[in-house]
Amino acid sequence: CTFIILDAEMYASTHNEINSMIGDTNLYFNDPDDEHSAE
Repeated sequence: CTFIILDAEMYASTHNEINSMIGDTNLYFNDPDDEHSAE
C-alpha cells in the first residue's frame, strides 16, 4: 500500500490535493499468517 502525504495547511486553504502533496510512504504486508504485521 502506498499512502500519499499532504501538507494539511496547504490542503485546508486550497483544497488542491496535487499541489498539497509533500511525499509518500509504503506499507508492506510480508507475513500472510499475521494480518497485524507490516513494515
